[in-house]
Amino acid sequence: MQLCLRNSPHLTRTIAAATFLAALASGCARAESADSAWWGHVRVLAADSMRGRRTGTDEYRRAADYVAATYRRLGVDSLGPAGYFQEVPFVARTIDEARSKVEIAPPGGAPWSLRPGDDVTFQKSFDMDRDVDAEAAFVGYAVVAPEAHYDDLKGQDLRGKIVVFVSAGPSAVPNPLRAHAQFAAERWARLRAAGAIGWIVIPNPASMEAGWSRYAANRGAAGLALDDSAGEEFAGQRFGMRLNPASAPALFRGSPHTWEEIARLAKDGSPMPSFPMPVRIRAHVEERSWRVRSPNVIGVIRGSDPKLRDEYVLLSAHLDHLGVGAPVSGDSVYNGAMDNASGVATLLEVARALEHGQRPRRSVLIATLTGEEEGLYGSADLVLHPPVPMARIVAELNVDMVLPIVPLEHMIVFGLDESTLGDRATEVARRHGVATQRDPEPQRNLFIRSDQYNLIRAGVPSVSFVTGYASGTQAEEILRRWRRDRYHAPSDDLEQPVDHAAAALWNEILIDLIRDTADRVDRPRWKSGSYFARFATSAAR
Repeated sequence: MQLCLRNSPHLTRTIAAATFLAALASGCARAESADSAWWGHVRVLAADSMRGRRTGTDEYRRAADYVAATYRRLGVDSLGPAGYFQEVPFVARTIDEARSKVEIAPPGGAPWSLRPGDDVTFQKSFDMDRDVDAEAAFVGYAVVAPEAHYDDLKGQDLRGKIVVFVSAGPSAVPNPLRAHAQFAAERWARLRAAGAIGWIVIPNPASMEAGWSRYAANRGAAGLALDDSAGEEFAGQRFGMRLNPASAPALFRGSPHTWEEIARLAKDGSPMPSFPMPVRIRAHVEERSWRVRSPNVIGVIRGSDPKLRDEYVLLSAHLDHLGVGAPVSGDSVYNGAMDNASGVATLLEVARALEHGQRPRRSVLIATLTGEEEGLYGSADLVLHPPVPMARIVAELNVDMVLPIVPLEHMIVFGLDESTLGDRATEVARRHGVATQRDPEPQRNLFIRSDQYNLIRAGVPSVSFVTGYASGTQAEEILRRWRRDRYHAPSDDLEQPVDHAAAALWNEILIDLIRDTADRVDRPRWKSGSYFARFATSAAR
């Protein structure tokens, strides 16, 4: 294993800042001679001076400028008069917790308050009612999947109620349909149709990636939502909050089932009951909102084939991360080196290889996207306002968290069995000595947690990749430890061990897979048994 520990924090910050200034001045990012070009991009984008590249901030804009300057240097074309930037409009919201409250009111008993931070966090992806007073109902996983003959809402009267559910999915519904049914917009569409006015989400204790305290510590940051009526997916939702699992037992007091029973069922996706709860939810929420803009950065490498050059393969990676937040071990900058400066760096290296080698037959769109951490909003805006007609985008390959921290022997491919792209990814990876695998932890719902999912919902065959592992190996332990200690934490920085040979192999595989997809006469196609093939049919109407 080739592991390289980086320089001291002070030296890293100094070099990264100097490199960034040089990049803007000359359009060229130069890493130290011992580093690869890939690592040079990571060092710039994940430097402390970038302050975590949060969507809508000046630092994110500087990161976008760096990407655009790199496109220009490489010879990547822009698509129109706006250059490389596709400005995405957002509404930003914060909650005034000192003036907000949530109470649980049992029948005939004294209500008790839930404390912001300790017990609850408020949702900021839509405009909540200032005051809500409603009955509650527990609806299991809040999953409806008619194709799997599964319906948590069946027989429930949810009219005017706030529903309570566990953020997990039933094992009776196969993945990735299970993940799709858990996407927030899909859940809300079903709940709204049943008459619900809001929800209380309880994270599944068995699959929480970073404990409640880390999540709640950053609740004061502004939340963002797409400011586009065409993309409004939470219409009719009047209330939303997340409840600490440790605070859940009191909510279930007097119900037919205890929280402890529910948590045991959620651990392995067992069937779960649905039932009215003998409490009312009373809330007063004070919000503040304003508007911001943040760009996707999109370029194009023109295809060489006169018959295929007007079709496009989309290569994407999200540029944003979490910004500056609650300190962990004295560090408050959430650098996002692996999540996802690594993916953007891979995208730039693929662009360099395509521009300076033989041109692919189809054109290749290169898109670094904003707002992924906020809710996949950059890719949602790209679908709503595509830079080229959607019907001409034949495939998407999405790169999110390359994670070259172990030797690259296995690649997890999200969407492996849904389209012929999965077959091609398996063949290309095999030529490089790497095995592909399905998602070994489907309850984490990674299939719906990165930007390829919005392209899938638009009917485009798409795949996304992360580093995989064989069960019981040291690689599995290292990757699990990384997720526990560094995922969405300040320690995802430039000081962590990096396997440069693994990063280089990642890049080679992606370059070959892009060429394979762009050069084949036949478009990638959905497999007949894929649930998601219906989106392509709908898009074609």
